[in-house]
Amino acid sequence: VLDRARETTADLVSRAGIETRDLLNAGWPEQGPRWRGAVTPEWFQTHS
Repeated sequence: VLDRARETTADLVSRAGIETRDLLNAGWPEQGPRWRGAVTPEWFQTHS
């Protein structure tokens, strides 16, 4: 599941390009960690 999650993330970044990477790396102080915490392997399992 973790491998699939990594592949999915890499695929999204490659398709969406640099804008997505910039957003992911922006580090959003409030939302960032919470948003990243929401995208767990379980989330990928139920949304794939």
